[in-house]
Amino acid sequence: MNAIISVVTTGGYVDLFKLLLYSMKKNSGLADLPYVVICTKEKKYALTTKEKSLLKKYWDNIIFHEIDYDLYYKYGKTNPKYWSIEIFNMIQYDKVMMLDCDNVCFNDMQYLFQQDFKLAMTKERQRPNFSAGLIIANKWYRNPATYLQLIECEGDKGRFGHDQRIYNTFFGENSITEIDRKWHCKPDEMEYGVELYAMIHYWLKPTDEKHRKRLNIGIIEIWDKLYDECQQVIKVRGK
Repeated sequence: MNAIISVVTTGGYVDLFKLLLYSMKKNSGLADLPYVVICTKEKKYALTTKEKSLLKKYWDNIIFHEIDYDLYYKYGKTNPKYWSIEIFNMIQYDKVMMLDCDNVCFNDMQYLFQQDFKLAMTKERQRPNFSAGLIIANKWYRNPATYLQLIECEGDKGRFGHDQRIYNTFFGENSITEIDRKWHCKPDEMEYGVELYAMIHYWLKPTDEKHRKRLNIGIIEIWDKLYDECQQVIKVRGK
């Protein structure tokens, strides 16, 4: 079985994630897969019962997977931006798609599961780094030994990010397959019309003028429409 996975913590990230869930269910072609939410019982980050119930309204088969917080604490990785490492310990799934919770899906994503990538990511346009905002992985590297090595790894301090720094240092150019940015791209790195992209990263509802200046009109119109549709889910399914 394959799975889609995201790290989600309490508060504002829940609002971002519910839009990702809605857009994935509507556009990705992957709504039949389980969606695994990496979370914790640690009070600072723990999802509330109400938040968990809310998320279940957006995806039919949602699973909450709690990390071993003490293990992450031991190696100084309590920041949730490291917790995508947890996918390397989820050997029950054949292939996984790891998504940052502030992505929004615009088009079909089935192609990525049809490929047998050992480990695949997009590259950032402005840095020579692989981006951890979307990760595709089969079982090749996903095992308990690699999982522990990743948690222990400090990573090259000269590289940007948290989990991203770890992956770029640990795996490197020769072990990660680069996939086209049409599968995952930041708004300010887009080179084509929004209709050509499957996943756009760093979602914020584009209401403030500063943020709108980074976006083209096509994105703003589609995001506003998706956001408004997303709000209707609660009205239809109940609070």
